[in-house]
Amino acid sequence: MLLKRILAKILRKRPPEDIFTEAREYFAAKEYKFAYALFKKAEHGFSNTNPEMEQKSAISAGTCASFLELDNESAQHLFRAARLSIVLEKPLSETIHQIDKAAKAILKADDAKLDEISQMLGALYLSYIANHELTRAKKVAANPKLRGDSPETREIVNLSNLVLERSPQLQSFVINWDFLPDEFSALAEIASEVLKEYTSLTTSILPIKQQVIDVKNPQEIVVEVSSSINVTLKSLSLRTGSKGALISKPELNATEASILPHQPKTYSFLVEAHLAGEWTIGPAVIGYEVTPGFLFEVESEVIQIMVNEPIPVLHC
Repeated sequence: MLLKRILAKILRKRPPEDIFTEAREYFAAKEYKFAYALFKKAEHGFSNTNPEMEQKSAISAGTCASFLELDNESAQHLFRAARLSIVLEKPLSETIHQIDKAAKAILKADDAKLDEISQMLGALYLSYIANHELTRAKKVAANPKLRGDSPETREIVNLSNLVLERSPQLQSFVINWDFLPDEFSALAEIASEVLKEYTSLTTSILPIKQQVIDVKNPQEIVVEVSSSINVTLKSLSLRTGSKGALISKPELNATEASILPHQPKTYSFLVEAHLAGEWTIGPAVIGYEVTPGFLFEVESEVIQIMVNEPIPVLHC
């Protein structure tokens, strides 16, 4: 530290630690303009030498810029902080938090370019997938800003459509988005694996023998489940709507819950109709786990059964 100060004095350059400390004093005094200028200097000073302090400076600079309504600049600093979070191997949730803040800032900026917006939304989308948060990822991809026509938006929308369709193409899909900084390459690999897990399991309701049944006549519904990798079922249900009810369902013990690659299993439900007419049964809803602690859900198609009008009975 002493050597740094001596060298700084010789070169007439203040240590970034001192600049950061002074910036915090201005920030505490709500002198955001001066604090912002100093945090930027500190961020530059820590670059390539102290990523931890560089990230703190970037976050502080981004915060000051937001107070000064410099939304584009705020987004750039916060996105830099997110990239440093990856370099520092911090929890993915922290990286997502910084990208989310950066994305919100760039979406507010009047001078933001489409490639800047696409980069930050693309990074957020990718990070959510890598963290097994596909519902949030879908919301990001649905942002109206991604309707613009550019190579980046086309890449994001294309992948989003495959995810929405639960396309089998995702089993071999490789995310290679060169519009993202290099730090995101490892996250892209993780996201590709998550998508393989997401599409590993398929389920369907097998054709039934009786297409027409009577009210209160029990009917067996068989659900088939197949997977391309080892999967553990966590939940198994069948929706029956308002015209009938479920009488019994299968129990998921350790043996029944385990699905081995390319070895389909079947599960039997017993249902009965309460009202006449066309009865829609399904979908079957399967909750499953590939990576411990992360759950996916898949639904089957539905089937229709005709239910006869009950025969009237006259009691005298």
